[in-house]
Amino acid sequence: MSALESTLKKAKESTLNLPQINLETRVRVLNKLKDVISQSVDEIIDHNKKDLELGQEKNLSSALIDRLLLDPKRIQSMINMIDEIANANEVVGLLTPTLTRENGLEIFEETIPLGLIGMIFESRPNVMIDLASLCLKTCNGFVAKGGKEAGQSNKILYDIFIKSCQDELNTDAFVMLDSTDRSLVTELLKFHQYVDLIIPRGGESLVSYVRENSTIPVIAHEKGLCHLYFDQKLDEKIALDVLLNGKVSRPGVCNAIETLVLHQSHLETAFLQKILKLLSEHKVEVFTEKIIYDKFCSDYSNLKLAQTEQWDQEYLDLKLSLKIVPDVNQAIQFIQKHSSRHTEVIISEDKSHQEIFRKSLDSSCIAINTSSRFNDGGELGLGSELGISTSKLHAYGPMGLKHLVTRRFFLMGRGQVRI
Repeated sequence: MSALESTLKKAKESTLNLPQINLETRVRVLNKLKDVISQSVDEIIDHNKKDLELGQEKNLSSALIDRLLLDPKRIQSMINMIDEIANANEVVGLLTPTLTRENGLEIFEETIPLGLIGMIFESRPNVMIDLASLCLKTCNGFVAKGGKEAGQSNKILYDIFIKSCQDELNTDAFVMLDSTDRSLVTELLKFHQYVDLIIPRGGESLVSYVRENSTIPVIAHEKGLCHLYFDQKLDEKIALDVLLNGKVSRPGVCNAIETLVLHQSHLETAFLQKILKLLSEHKVEVFTEKIIYDKFCSDYSNLKLAQTEQWDQEYLDLKLSLKIVPDVNQAIQFIQKHSSRHTEVIISEDKSHQEIFRKSLDSSCIAINTSSRFNDGGELGLGSELGISTSKLHAYGPMGLKHLVTRRFFLMGRGQVRI
């Protein structure tokens, strides 16, 4: 038996005991976790600086460096998230009566944990605390494999979590794998007898690799190729505010806008100039069609001529694709073809266009006259998330507390037998 298999076997056995830990204990541990993080801010930042320095040495983009960053504000957000999870309603062990048969047999549905969850993630060290807090509250174990670019940050956060738990419960159910050994991913994906679910959260190549090689069920958190459509009839201020927030506020996150789809009626208006000026001022590189490039390239040095592959590109950077369409139906067809099923946004004052946009697209979130950046667990009232699922089974969109349980049947009888 390999070292990894031995670790997973022990983690699985410990995970089976987690539902016996009462809610009061789990909440107490989460509250202790908040306190330990609060007391360790300087230590967390010191470890994070090592990751940031390594990222800069490797010439990571500013957007990826932003994803790595842990500062006092983000650490406080982490603490607030733990507090929300601690105070959220119980989701484990809930019984729902479904039927009482003529013979008196009572039938219930019961919520139970998913089990031992494998999370493979890149770049964002806050994922470690998201994973740990959500799994503890829902009585799930976890196996975490973070990327080496956040190795120091992940390690200190994991150690803080274990320190917070060790006086209250067996921590064998909570495992962090070596961030520098990439072969562990391949090996991990073979152990379906121990790991109940794999969630890859990272770049397209990581998600594809896990999908193709896992013997364990996968919930994919694939790329966020989010579209923003500016309809013919719209409020220009809303449109520009949503564009700025969706593209510029944090370009390295999965709910950032990657493609702007523009109704052709705006081609000969001052509104297009406002769009281009705004993007230029914020140093957004724009890949667009020949009709716009030829007309404005001398005025805006950030314009580039789009190639075919641009329409399928998740930049995670200050870059944007700009597509022209003749009507809302063509906008929908274009988005359907290139969507990653994450988030699509329409800015429109036309109620019928809003409705057809909402009903025709299959993504996990449709937004009307508001930012794509709201498709996030915390913003949607979930407290936190393990990521935004672009798979429909077992969850779709942000995967919070209620998505970390499943249901089984529970029968209560007094000797009834089937005839």
